Amino acid sequence: MYFRKTKTTERCFHSLIILLMCFINQPSFAKNSFLVAPGRVDFDISKPTTQSFIITNNGDGNIRLSIKPIYIPIDSKSLAAGSHIKPETAKNEDITQFVRVAPRTLSLKPGQRRDIRISIRPPSSLSEGDYRTHLLVSMLETAQVIKGGESGADSLGMQLNIKMETAVAIYGRKGERNPELTVSCTRDQVTEKLVLNIVNSSLWRFDGFIRAYNPNNPEKSIYENRLVSLRESKKSQNTNIIPSSNEDFLVRWSNFETNTEVGSSTCKIK
Repeated sequence: MYFRKTKTTERCFHSLIILLMCFINQPSFAKNSFLVAPGRVDFDISKPTTQSFIITNNGDGNIRLSIKPIYIPIDSKSLAAGSHIKPETAKNEDITQFVRVAPRTLSLKPGQRRDIRISIRPPSSLSEGDYRTHLLVSMLETAQVIKGGESGADSLGMQLNIKMETAVAIYGRKGERNPELTVSCTRDQVTEKLVLNIVNSSLWRFDGFIRAYNPNNPEKSIYENRLVSLRESKKSQNTNIIPSSNEDFLVRWSNFETNTEVGSSTCKIK
């Protein structure tokens, strides 16, 4: 979940924070907020499917919300999931046009919750693979108001209005998932630490763990992290390992749900 600043305050956001720390007399906080669960919904889109998620008003005031499907690029700041290895992948994986949401707008009283229905109706000609989009949930009211100081000849009065939005990830799968990863090792030019470069050349999303080992001790990992690799994409993970010249590393990746190893490779630092 993230906050969005209004246009009237965006350009002076950082200076306002500093000034508020110095001049706040009587801070005022709005009591509007909401929760969304789950934050991700998975579909088998081999046939028309409907699922739902829940929005709860966990604040003290009435709120109005709008919901709309939106495709978030892989390399956007909010997703930061690497980059595509093919420029046409963004268009091919986007299922925004096939998503239907009901209701698109709603009002909630404090403590009230509401089921939001999502249906995906893709064409039968859609090829096998993983697809995705997001549902952007935006609160129309101001989530938080911060006031500081009193306007006058010798003081500056300020007000910061913060909007609240969150995005629910929508993943669709058609066919049996079979991601194919390749991993290479490089050295960061600044820190000289080990970098794992992951390429997913398949049409499937990988969701699991990646681990690095010393080949002489393959039972104990020296690096472990979560790894989500979208279809036809590449990304890198920085480690804290400082390798020596010509050092080998054993890299393994495993499924998230079962932690079962599904692939491995050996790479060398030159």
